[in-house]
Amino acid sequence: MQTNEIRKKFTDYFVSKDHTLLQSSSLVPQNDETLLFTNSGMVQFKDIFLGLEKPIHKRATTVQRCVRAGGKHNDLEQVGYTARHHTYFEMLGNFSFGDYFKREAIYYAWNCLTSYFKIPESKLWVTIYFDDSEAESIWLNHIGINPMRLIKISSSDNFWQMGDIGPCGPCTEIFYDHGPTVPGGPPGSPDAHLDRFTEIWNVVFMEYFINENGNRSKLPKPSIDTGMGLERLASVIQGVVDNFDTDEFVSLKNKIIDTISISPLEKKNKIALNVISDHARAMVYLLLDDVQPSNEGKGYVLRRIIRRAFRYCYELGARDPMLHSLVLPVLSLQDQVYNQVRTHGVISVIKREEERFLSTLERGLKHYEQSIQQLSSNTLSGENVFKLYDTYGFPVDIIKDLSKERNINLDMESFNAYMEAQKQRGKKSSHFKAPQSFLVQDIVPTEFVGYQSTEVQSVALLTILVDNEQVSELHPKSYATIVLDKTPFYPESGGQAADQGEILFQQGVFSVSHCVAHGSLLMHSGYYHGPAELVIGSTGKAIIDRKVRARTTAHHSVTHLLHYALRTVLGTDTVQKGSLVTDRYTRFDFSHDGPVSKQALLEVESVVNEEIEKNSPTIMEITTPKSAIANGAIALFGEKYQEQVRVHTIGPSIELCGGTHVKTTGEIGCFTILDETAVAQGVRRITGVAMAAFYDQYQLQKKILQELAFSCSCAVTELPNKIITLLEKQKKIEIENKELTLKTTQQLANELFIRAESIRTVKFVAAHLGSYSVDKLKLLAEILVSKENNVFAILAVSEPQNENGIVVISVSRVISIKYSADVIAKKLFTILDAKGGGRQNLSQLGCEKISAFKDAVEYCKSWIINIHN
Repeated sequence: MQTNEIRKKFTDYFVSKDHTLLQSSSLVPQNDETLLFTNSGMVQFKDIFLGLEKPIHKRATTVQRCVRAGGKHNDLEQVGYTARHHTYFEMLGNFSFGDYFKREAIYYAWNCLTSYFKIPESKLWVTIYFDDSEAESIWLNHIGINPMRLIKISSSDNFWQMGDIGPCGPCTEIFYDHGPTVPGGPPGSPDAHLDRFTEIWNVVFMEYFINENGNRSKLPKPSIDTGMGLERLASVIQGVVDNFDTDEFVSLKNKIIDTISISPLEKKNKIALNVISDHARAMVYLLLDDVQPSNEGKGYVLRRIIRRAFRYCYELGARDPMLHSLVLPVLSLQDQVYNQVRTHGVISVIKREEERFLSTLERGLKHYEQSIQQLSSNTLSGENVFKLYDTYGFPVDIIKDLSKERNINLDMESFNAYMEAQKQRGKKSSHFKAPQSFLVQDIVPTEFVGYQSTEVQSVALLTILVDNEQVSELHPKSYATIVLDKTPFYPESGGQAADQGEILFQQGVFSVSHCVAHGSLLMHSGYYHGPAELVIGSTGKAIIDRKVRARTTAHHSVTHLLHYALRTVLGTDTVQKGSLVTDRYTRFDFSHDGPVSKQALLEVESVVNEEIEKNSPTIMEITTPKSAIANGAIALFGEKYQEQVRVHTIGPSIELCGGTHVKTTGEIGCFTILDETAVAQGVRRITGVAMAAFYDQYQLQKKILQELAFSCSCAVTELPNKIITLLEKQKKIEIENKELTLKTTQQLANELFIRAESIRTVKFVAAHLGSYSVDKLKLLAEILVSKENNVFAILAVSEPQNENGIVVISVSRVISIKYSADVIAKKLFTILDAKGGGRQNLSQLGCEKISAFKDAVEYCKSWIINIHN
């Protein structure tokens, strides 16, 4: 059974048990500063468990994407060395919000594993919290587990707390025994950390609230929070001990093996393959959830993951970026259909990170080996670790990995002291800061010629920076920042992304991936391919990527028209609040209270495309900000402008703007809005595409429509009618099912009524209907008491071999004053170990002792007789 099938089979099981299937939340927790990443299935329900939010559903099931690679939960350094640690994993879960509790939760878990996934009962062991006698009784007396495989645990492993204050409760865990051929002991034993016994399911009974004094009180509505690692379940079902031998990881590892051409059998290669395949999944899904590599917070964790994975690629023999080639294979594992624009962006970011890190890695490895050769003991000093990190930019994570492989200790206490001293000195190495020697040099300001030309035949190299340090020469396969005397590369500015392209030196090619302004200098960052060393004073030819420039230019120009259209449709109080313009899309933030209606968005699109169709020439003039504003130009959100500004008239739009723009509006091609969302209170965001990106979007939507049409066995033009027909058919089926349910329920009611017992003047009906649904049970009760004016019905449903059940008591309205369903329901609480209630004519009980239903029936009979007398 493949992982995709396991994932669906799990959720199908709980949907069949009246759980609502909810989508995975983002890997970035929303409005929760206590967590760096979503690390478990219960995170999206945290406010419900804390009582801050009312649940929409009483029961839910999810497959939650999780990351444990930073903050309190950090498994990063264990990945690759163990069978079950991951940075990214999926958590299968089922949840009850004040609905069912211990008995049902244990039954569902056991039934799902043994009956649904067909895992032999003899292979499963169970742990409980040492004083949870209720859970012990359920396992022994209702599930019937062998007492020899039930273990009591007194540690926090089997008692869960959300925090020092808040909901908490005991746990029960289910373990799988891989057999005596695998080293390890059962839970609680000294060898429990080894691989023989795998914890696959944890059920938390959230039944207490712990206060600031450490005292526990019972929660009014106990809840259930469960979690089962998909990767662990897959290893059990697929008959392997190591998660990394399951189908999804094997698929990724085969891709890596084919790319690098290595033997997977060597131990060091196995560790590397495990790390790369794990980290590939983490980096892809973090990027898709809008985490970007950086030097702090979530972005720093992502950068660590990418760099650690690339180090292992390098260890396997890769000398060029290759992680980005795993993006599509990762997405294909779950048959995910992602927007092509976003997928392309993920690939680009990972490749850029690889290129940046390659030269740092090679230099760091060289100095690390030199440090190791000079050791007089098996401990690398904190000073050496700090020098590798601070001087050569070598990540501490990689130093730890390399040292672990060589059995070398690190003096981390001394290293931390050096780091603290550096912090006190106020160094800020996480941001670009040119060295002092660079700042005082008399370098001629860079001449920007990118408005007139997309290439410059002769440029001179003025300086080279590697890791913010000025160098005189640049080695091949290095990431660096260079300054030219003149350039056609537009720097990132005013929301417009920088140009990309190449600088062709005689010694080799420098690929420019980014460009920023630093004072009067333009800094070109990128990857130098070689083959020869590049030195200051070299001359070459600078060429920007014309395709990227044209698409970026179109998106910038259409942003002006979009701004005009929004002010036309929504009113002139609509003001731009920010923008991001790339070759793939334009993102525009603006002030507006509440969502923009679909009709208004269509009008905005129409206004923009009408102006594009006019093919009006763009007029640019250079003037003063005061003069421009006096002539009707829009100046944006408090920007600081130079004494001379560029003013662009694009159709009816007049704005101060330093970006690059089309010569005529017709060059934009066509424009469409992809989505409109909230950014902050009173600020909305529109994302749209134009030019070639519009065509890409058109092709994507065309593909989706064609696939839908194929699934519906019709032409694309027939889809609307086909869908309407299918919906009408579905509605008809639902009506027929409802009618059929009514008919069969009426038949059952007739059968039960025939067997009704006469008690004085009352027609008494009692029945235990097995796994009959609660909704049908209520319908049945309603039909029964409507047959005559003197009917008293007590009906029950429950799952097979389960003590939990539902009892409904229904009484004809005429006699309900005398024989109140609500009154008798309360009298049955003790007999059935039940809670509930209702009205005079209808009451419902949730029972934990359904086996006493016959006793409840006899009590009802005697109660009716006593009242009658």
